[in-house]
Amino acid sequence: PIDSIKRIFRIKLQDYNLFLTVTDTDNNSTVHWAPPTNDDSQEWRFCTESDFTYSKGIDTASTVTASMLTKLKNEQDIRFVCKYIRRSLSDSLSTAERDLIHSHGLNIVCFFQTLSNYADYFSEFSAVIDATAAINVANALKMPEKAAIYFAVDYDALEANIQNNIIPYFRKIANVFSQNNVKYRIGVYGSGKVCKAVKDTNNIAELSFLCGSLGYQGTSSYNSITRFDVRQNAPQILYEGVYIDYDETWQSDFGQW
Repeated sequence: PIDSIKRIFRIKLQDYNLFLTVTDTDNNSTVHWAPPTNDDSQEWRFCTESDFTYSKGIDTASTVTASMLTKLKNEQDIRFVCKYIRRSLSDSLSTAERDLIHSHGLNIVCFFQTLSNYADYFSEFSAVIDATAAINVANALKMPEKAAIYFAVDYDALEANIQNNIIPYFRKIANVFSQNNVKYRIGVYGSGKVCKAVKDTNNIAELSFLCGSLGYQGTSSYNSITRFDVRQNAPQILYEGVYIDYDETWQSDFGQW
Protein backbone atom coordinates (compact mmCIF):
# COMPACT_ATOMS: atom_id res chain seq x y z
CA PRO A 1 0.00 0.00 0.00
CA ILE A 2 1.02 3.61 -0.67
CA ASP A 3 -1.67 5.07 1.56
CA SER A 4 -3.97 2.48 3.10
CA ILE A 5 -6.18 5.13 4.72
CA LYS A 6 -6.94 6.66 1.31
CA ARG A 7 -7.05 3.17 -0.24
CA ILE A 8 -4.26 3.89 -2.71
CA PHE A 9 -2.15 0.89 -3.67
CA ARG A 10 0.55 0.01 -6.15
CA ILE A 11 0.19 -3.41 -7.75
CA LYS A 12 3.65 -4.70 -8.63
CA LEU A 13 4.80 -7.56 -10.80
CA GLN A 14 7.76 -8.37 -8.58
CA ASP A 15 10.03 -10.21 -11.00
CA TYR A 16 9.88 -7.53 -13.68
CA ASN A 17 9.56 -4.32 -11.65
CA LEU A 18 6.38 -3.35 -13.49
CA PHE A 19 3.31 -1.62 -12.11
CA LEU A 20 -0.40 -1.66 -12.93
CA THR A 21 -1.58 1.77 -14.03
CA VAL A 22 -4.54 3.39 -15.75
CA THR A 23 -4.24 4.17 -19.46
CA ASP A 24 -7.73 5.51 -20.14
CA THR A 25 -8.80 8.00 -17.48
CA ASP A 26 -11.99 8.88 -19.38
CA ASN A 27 -13.68 5.71 -18.18
CA ASN A 28 -11.03 4.16 -15.91
CA SER A 29 -11.59 0.73 -17.41
CA THR A 30 -8.41 0.03 -19.37
CA VAL A 31 -5.21 -0.99 -17.60
CA HIS A 32 -1.85 -2.28 -18.69
CA TRP A 33 1.55 -3.19 -17.31
CA ALA A 34 3.84 -0.18 -17.64
CA PRO A 35 7.42 0.55 -16.54
CA PRO A 36 7.82 2.67 -13.41
CA THR A 37 8.76 6.32 -13.77
CA ASN A 38 10.97 8.64 -11.77
CA ASP A 39 7.85 10.53 -10.72
CA ASP A 40 6.90 7.59 -8.46
CA SER A 41 3.28 8.26 -9.33
CA GLN A 42 1.81 5.10 -10.83
CA GLU A 43 -0.97 4.31 -8.40
CA TRP A 44 -4.17 2.27 -8.44
CA ARG A 45 -7.10 3.07 -6.18
CA PHE A 46 -9.59 0.36 -5.20
CA CYS A 47 -12.97 2.04 -5.05
CA THR A 48 -16.59 2.02 -6.06
CA GLU A 49 -18.20 4.48 -8.45
CA SER A 50 -19.74 6.32 -5.50
CA ASP A 51 -16.26 7.36 -4.30
CA PHE A 52 -16.04 9.91 -7.12
CA THR A 53 -18.42 12.55 -8.46
CA TYR A 54 -17.81 13.15 -12.15
CA SER A 55 -18.66 16.47 -13.76
CA LYS A 56 -17.68 18.32 -16.93
CA GLY A 57 -16.86 21.96 -17.43
CA ILE A 58 -15.27 24.45 -19.78
CA ASP A 59 -12.70 27.22 -19.48
CA THR A 60 -12.50 30.30 -21.66
CA ALA A 61 -10.90 33.72 -21.68
CA SER A 62 -13.87 35.12 -23.63
CA THR A 63 -17.16 36.38 -22.27
CA VAL A 64 -19.82 33.67 -22.30
CA THR A 65 -23.37 34.24 -23.55
CA ALA A 66 -26.73 33.05 -22.29
CA SER A 67 -27.41 30.97 -25.42
CA MET A 68 -23.99 29.36 -25.20
CA LEU A 69 -24.46 28.41 -21.54
CA THR A 70 -27.94 27.02 -22.19
CA LYS A 71 -26.69 24.85 -25.03
CA LEU A 72 -23.65 23.62 -23.09
CA LYS A 73 -25.75 22.70 -20.08
CA ASN A 74 -28.63 21.06 -21.91
CA GLU A 75 -26.75 19.30 -24.71
CA GLN A 76 -23.43 18.45 -23.03
CA ASP A 77 -24.30 18.41 -19.33
CA ILE A 78 -21.69 21.04 -18.49
CA ARG A 79 -21.68 21.77 -14.74
CA PHE A 80 -19.00 24.44 -14.27
CA VAL A 81 -17.28 27.30 -16.08
CA CYS A 82 -13.65 28.29 -15.42
CA LYS A 83 -12.94 32.00 -15.77
CA TYR A 84 -9.92 34.25 -15.40
CA ILE A 85 -9.21 36.88 -12.80
CA ARG A 86 -6.28 39.20 -13.37
CA ARG A 87 -4.44 42.15 -11.85
CA SER A 88 -7.19 44.64 -12.71
CA LEU A 89 -10.93 44.37 -12.22
CA SER A 90 -11.57 45.49 -15.79
CA ASP A 91 -9.70 42.44 -17.19
CA SER A 92 -11.27 39.95 -14.80
CA LEU A 93 -14.50 38.02 -14.56
CA SER A 94 -17.22 40.64 -14.09
CA THR A 95 -20.09 40.53 -11.63
CA ALA A 96 -22.51 40.53 -14.59
CA GLU A 97 -20.89 37.43 -16.11
CA ARG A 98 -20.73 35.83 -12.65
CA ASP A 99 -24.47 36.34 -12.26
CA LEU A 100 -25.17 35.03 -15.78
CA ILE A 101 -23.25 31.81 -15.13
CA HIS A 102 -24.92 31.29 -11.76
CA SER A 103 -28.38 32.02 -13.22
CA HIS A 104 -27.90 28.96 -15.46
CA GLY A 105 -27.26 26.78 -12.42
CA LEU A 106 -23.55 26.45 -13.20
CA ASN A 107 -20.62 26.74 -10.83
CA ILE A 108 -17.56 28.93 -11.36
CA VAL A 109 -13.88 28.07 -10.96
CA CYS A 110 -11.29 30.85 -11.04
CA PHE A 111 -7.81 31.00 -12.53
CA PHE A 112 -5.39 33.82 -11.84
CA GLN A 113 -3.12 34.55 -14.79
CA THR A 114 -1.16 37.52 -16.06
CA LEU A 115 2.18 36.89 -17.83
CA SER A 116 2.73 33.43 -16.45
CA ASN A 117 4.35 31.76 -19.45
CA TYR A 118 8.06 32.25 -18.73
CA ALA A 119 10.34 31.55 -15.78
CA ASP A 120 11.43 35.08 -14.88
CA TYR A 121 7.84 36.15 -14.29
CA PHE A 122 7.71 33.97 -11.20
CA SER A 123 9.28 35.89 -8.34
CA GLU A 124 8.33 36.95 -4.83
CA PHE A 125 7.80 40.47 -6.19
CA SER A 126 5.22 39.20 -8.73
CA ALA A 127 3.66 37.00 -6.07
CA VAL A 128 2.89 39.94 -3.79
CA ILE A 129 1.24 41.85 -6.65
CA ASP A 130 -0.68 38.80 -7.87
CA ALA A 131 -1.85 37.65 -4.44
CA THR A 132 -3.01 41.13 -3.51
CA ALA A 133 -4.83 41.56 -6.83
CA ALA A 134 -6.42 38.10 -6.57
CA ILE A 135 -7.73 38.90 -3.10
CA ASN A 136 -9.16 42.23 -4.23
CA VAL A 137 -10.90 40.76 -7.28
CA ALA A 138 -12.21 37.78 -5.32
CA ASN A 139 -13.63 40.10 -2.68
CA ALA A 140 -15.26 42.27 -5.36
CA LEU A 141 -16.84 39.14 -6.87
CA LYS A 142 -18.01 38.09 -3.39
CA MET A 143 -16.38 34.70 -3.76
CA PRO A 144 -17.27 32.57 -0.73
CA GLU A 145 -14.68 31.37 1.76
CA LYS A 146 -12.98 28.11 0.70
CA ALA A 147 -13.46 28.86 -3.00
CA ALA A 148 -10.23 28.25 -4.90
CA ILE A 149 -8.00 30.53 -6.93
CA TYR A 150 -5.81 28.50 -9.29
CA PHE A 151 -2.61 30.43 -10.03
CA ALA A 152 -1.41 29.52 -13.51
CA VAL A 153 2.01 28.31 -14.62
CA ASP A 154 1.36 28.30 -18.34
CA TYR A 155 4.55 26.83 -19.81
CA ASP A 156 6.63 23.65 -19.64
CA ALA A 157 8.74 24.54 -16.61
CA LEU A 158 12.10 22.88 -16.07
CA GLU A 159 13.17 21.56 -12.68
CA ALA A 160 15.46 24.56 -12.10
CA ASN A 161 12.56 26.93 -12.89
CA ILE A 162 10.33 25.11 -10.44
CA GLN A 163 12.82 25.18 -7.59
CA ASN A 164 14.20 28.69 -8.13
CA ASN A 165 11.14 30.57 -9.38
CA ILE A 166 7.82 28.79 -9.07
CA ILE A 167 8.04 27.36 -5.55
CA PRO A 168 9.21 30.70 -4.04
CA TYR A 169 6.38 32.41 -5.95
CA PHE A 170 3.74 30.09 -4.48
CA ARG A 171 5.26 30.30 -1.01
CA LYS A 172 4.93 34.08 -1.14
CA ILE A 173 1.34 33.75 -2.43
CA ALA A 174 0.56 31.60 0.61
CA ASN A 175 2.35 34.06 2.88
CA VAL A 176 0.29 37.01 1.60
CA PHE A 177 -2.93 35.02 2.00
CA SER A 178 -1.96 34.08 5.55
CA GLN A 179 -0.95 37.61 6.54
CA ASN A 180 -4.31 38.91 5.31
CA ASN A 181 -6.25 36.06 6.96
CA VAL A 182 -7.65 35.09 3.57
CA LYS A 183 -9.80 31.97 3.50
CA TYR A 184 -9.69 31.37 -0.25
CA ARG A 185 -7.85 28.19 -1.14
CA ILE A 186 -4.73 28.24 -3.28
CA GLY A 187 -4.67 26.07 -6.37
CA VAL A 188 -1.99 25.50 -8.99
CA TYR A 189 -2.63 25.18 -12.74
CA GLY A 190 0.17 23.72 -14.81
CA SER A 191 2.06 20.67 -15.97
CA GLY A 192 2.15 17.47 -13.98
CA LYS A 193 5.67 18.31 -12.84
CA VAL A 194 4.57 21.73 -11.58
CA CYS A 195 1.40 20.39 -9.92
CA LYS A 196 3.33 17.67 -8.16
CA ALA A 197 6.04 20.03 -6.91
CA VAL A 198 3.68 22.74 -5.66
CA LYS A 199 0.83 20.62 -4.31
CA ASP A 200 2.08 17.12 -3.57
CA THR A 201 5.72 17.67 -2.62
CA ASN A 202 5.75 21.08 -0.97
CA ASN A 203 2.08 21.35 0.12
CA ILE A 204 1.84 25.01 -0.89
CA ALA A 205 -1.33 24.58 -2.95
CA GLU A 206 -4.35 22.63 -1.79
CA LEU A 207 -5.70 21.88 -5.27
CA SER A 208 -4.24 21.14 -8.70
CA PHE A 209 -5.56 21.81 -12.21
CA LEU A 210 -3.69 19.71 -14.78
CA CYS A 211 -3.15 21.59 -18.03
CA GLY A 212 -4.16 20.10 -21.35
CA SER A 213 -0.65 20.08 -22.86
CA LEU A 214 0.11 16.38 -22.56
CA GLY A 215 3.67 16.80 -23.80
CA TYR A 216 4.66 18.91 -20.79
CA GLN A 217 6.98 17.33 -18.24
CA GLY A 218 5.34 15.03 -15.73
CA THR A 219 1.86 15.47 -17.17
CA SER A 220 1.30 11.91 -18.39
CA SER A 221 2.33 10.44 -15.03
CA TYR A 222 0.20 12.95 -13.10
CA ASN A 223 -2.83 12.21 -15.28
CA SER A 224 -4.74 10.22 -12.68
CA ILE A 225 -8.03 11.01 -10.96
CA THR A 226 -6.36 10.25 -7.63
CA ARG A 227 -3.89 13.09 -8.21
CA PHE A 228 -5.34 16.10 -10.05
CA ASP A 229 -8.48 17.87 -8.87
CA VAL A 230 -9.45 19.17 -12.33
CA ARG A 231 -8.09 18.23 -15.74
CA GLN A 232 -8.10 20.34 -18.89
CA ASN A 233 -8.56 18.47 -22.16
CA ALA A 234 -7.00 19.44 -25.48
CA PRO A 235 -7.47 20.64 -28.11
CA GLN A 236 -9.16 24.01 -27.75
CA ILE A 237 -12.24 24.34 -29.95
CA LEU A 238 -14.44 27.11 -31.33
CA TYR A 239 -17.93 26.81 -29.82
CA GLU A 240 -20.71 29.29 -30.60
CA GLY A 241 -18.03 31.74 -31.74
CA VAL A 242 -16.03 31.39 -28.49
CA TYR A 243 -12.78 29.47 -27.97
CA ILE A 244 -13.14 26.98 -25.13
CA ASP A 245 -11.33 24.07 -23.52
CA TYR A 246 -13.26 21.19 -22.01
CA ASP A 247 -12.43 20.32 -18.40
CA GLU A 248 -13.46 17.49 -16.11
CA THR A 249 -13.24 16.43 -12.50
CA TRP A 250 -14.00 13.41 -10.39
CA GLN A 251 -14.10 15.42 -7.16
CA SER A 252 -17.16 16.75 -5.37
CA ASP A 253 -15.14 19.72 -4.09
CA PHE A 254 -12.60 21.31 -6.40
CA GLY A 255 -12.92 24.91 -5.25
CA GLN A 256 -16.02 25.70 -7.29
CA TRP A 257 -18.53 28.29 -6.12
